[in-house]
This record gives sequence, C-alpha cells and structure tokens, in this order.
Amino acid sequence: MDEIHNWVFTFGIGGPNAGFFVELRGTFHEARTEMFRLFSGEWAFQYKNRVQAGVDEYGLTKLFVNSKLCDSAEDHREKTSGQLGQRGRAHLSVVAACDEEEGEDA
Repeated sequence: MDEIHNWVFTFGIGGPNAGFFVELRGTFHEARTEMFRLFSGEWAFQYKNRVQAGVDEYGLTKLFVNSKLCDSAEDHREKTSGQLGQRGRAHLSVVAACDEEEGEDA
C-alpha cells in the first residue's frame, strides 16, 4: 500500500461527475485522502490503474483537478473547463491538469 502509483478514482452513476475519472499520483492513502479533500465522499471507487477502473471499457473521461498530487498546468484550464456540468463545477474551485502517463501501471 506504500507503493506510489497513478491511482484512478471513479464516480457513482447519477452523480454530478458520473462518466469521469480522476488520476492522482501517490501512495494508496495519500491519493485516497486527497480525493476526500477534493470531493468529500462524492466519489465511488479507487483503482490501481485505468484497466481495473474500466476507463476505456466504459468510455470514461479524465477530470482534471487542482491537486498537490498532480502537476499543475495552467494551459489545460481551457481544455477542461467545459467538461463539467453546472453541478459538477460546484465541486471544484479550480480546474488544472495531471500529466497523463499512458500505459503506466496498466
């Protein structure tokens, strides 16, 4: 559990962020704690990689968040600002980006 991974988090069906996933880099507990900070309890599951989370299988879209466990990138704000509906935007104060590392931990 102390290994560092790009942890993948999904959201419940019917919630404001359904159909999205978040990727945070850190230990199991660091990433989980950060998700509670960002979304309270309004997320569903934590996975070790995108395959386990079903990102491609279910066509999930990456939700970019401002987090200490992500590399901040101001230029990605425009890319992601339109992703969230009105209710989803209320959950995030700032939208930034985590660098995607394709295939890592897959």
